[in-house]
Amino acid sequence: MSEEVKVRIPLGREELELKIGIPSSHVRIARSKDERGEKSYEELTKEALGNPIGTRSLRELCRGHSTVAILIDDKYRPTEAYRILPTLLEELRSTGFREEGIAIVIGTGLHDPMDEEEVAKKVGDEIASKYKTIVHNAYRTEEHTFCGFSSLGNPVWINRTVAEADMRICVGRIAPHGDAGYEGGAKMIVPGVSALETVMHNHAMFLSPYAGIGTLDENPGRRDMDDIGGLVGIDFIVNFVIGNDGRPVKAFAGHYLRAHRNGVEYGDENVWGCEIGTKADITIASLGSDPSEHRSLSLSLGLRGLANARRGTKPGGTIVYILGLGDGEEALEGKAGETSPPIVSELARSPMEKVLRRMERRDWENPEDWLHIMRASARKARYWNHKIILTGGRPSKEVIENLEASYVESPEEAVRCALKPYLGLKPRVLILPEATKTVPMEQFHRNL
Repeated sequence: MSEEVKVRIPLGREELELKIGIPSSHVRIARSKDERGEKSYEELTKEALGNPIGTRSLRELCRGHSTVAILIDDKYRPTEAYRILPTLLEELRSTGFREEGIAIVIGTGLHDPMDEEEVAKKVGDEIASKYKTIVHNAYRTEEHTFCGFSSLGNPVWINRTVAEADMRICVGRIAPHGDAGYEGGAKMIVPGVSALETVMHNHAMFLSPYAGIGTLDENPGRRDMDDIGGLVGIDFIVNFVIGNDGRPVKAFAGHYLRAHRNGVEYGDENVWGCEIGTKADITIASLGSDPSEHRSLSLSLGLRGLANARRGTKPGGTIVYILGLGDGEEALEGKAGETSPPIVSELARSPMEKVLRRMERRDWENPEDWLHIMRASARKARYWNHKIILTGGRPSKEVIENLEASYVESPEEAVRCALKPYLGLKPRVLILPEATKTVPMEQFHRNL
């Protein structure tokens, strides 16, 4: 190959120059607009409530009702509920709702429970003391009500307080999600306030090749969530598009599908997405230029960038994931495993077939282990049709085994390894200089 393309890739405070021996017309560099928000949660909440999408105003919807469940996300999400709830509660009280008719339900899904201090931090001390606040527990069978079956055959058990309320309002964020495609909307119901059995049935659908980051209707798990949201009856949502810095950019309120999809469309175009057209044969991805991301690097952060890279790569293609650091620290050294239960490391070392059988046979000692088994199954299944080459850092053996990846120390050599099967050909190459902040998409979700 006579033509050679030079690409500069940021690695923390450093920069790597790569030479790629293919024509420039076959190389695409993709970056998101990475829009950041300038308005507060309070301002955005008022704006969104005043401009509902796909439904009547919240005040009109509240007429004739006396009980309402407000669903919020938990401590693992950056949504600052204590800044959103005062405006929402004021709107409800103005329609005649009394304090005793309002319940705030924290949708923990299968996450760890929250104690009183964590609840007060999430909703604010005053709200925690004045309003009934419930932390959902998916493992307590007696706290759920059976609501029927989804169109995909999922038996639906929902938190009793939520199911029995006259109205249900969901408050949360919209951001790319590695399994469900995007957070927000009906995801607050499943897994947010669903029983373990319902979540298990739903999350098993994430093994589909049509699941994963940046997916919507083609994702069976997302379709199931949305169907259950309609079955249970979500009356109104207030969702915030969250930027890569964890701050709100814009809010969308109204119908649980219409408002959510409008938020997804906005985020795709302005915050996290980048249109690439045809998927690449080879994707070269980097953690990016922000040194803080490298200093705090964990398996979860690294996998976010890898999930984005997969989104832009054809089945059967190769992903070169550069883990080089600008400050000399080790990369993907399994820091997340230091506080994770032993089963996480065990699953990482196990071949995909064994992990899948454990999931299907419900082979665990504690029900809480199922989430780890599902995540490991989905991760291994999702990269089944891709070759992953880690390079430029010092990933732990656990990380390499978990991804069933290979490791090449030199990024230049890793790129040569990726190009070798295409000798004499002109493969399409995608470059993601800021992989954790960019979701490459063949085209954005529009006119939703």
